[in-house]
Amino acid sequence: MSPCIEWKGTLRDKDGYGRRKYRGKVWQAHRAAWHECKGEIPKDLWVLHRCDNPACVRVSHLFLGTHQDNEDDKCRKNRQSKGEGHRNAKLIQIDVDLIRGLYSTGEFQQKELAGMFRVGQNQISRIVRHEEWA
Repeated sequence: MSPCIEWKGTLRDKDGYGRRKYRGKVWQAHRAAWHECKGEIPKDLWVLHRCDNPACVRVSHLFLGTHQDNEDDKCRKNRQSKGEGHRNAKLIQIDVDLIRGLYSTGEFQQKELAGMFRVGQNQISRIVRHEEWA
């Protein structure tokens, strides 16, 4: 693959995507690049990066896909946020270790631990079975 062309503008969002004014509005730079070179972006499609570089605006590194395509690509490349880095995380690693330790004593039921840590019993179950926070 050819090298990335990184957005050189001063505006970037919190995830590293370039931002630029285009057609009177602020666009993500890679979407504006696609639009300039390839035309309209269908309403239900996203502009995705083959290179996984959010600052890249090289059109040959971009492709159209659905939200599900983006999620599948992220999982295939193991880029999804996990553990306490996940935006919806309610626990940190210390909590998970404590949950597993307390549960292993046999003195606490999953429902009790869920109440103590303010999460659902299903999450506690997945944690103690190492299906989450593996």
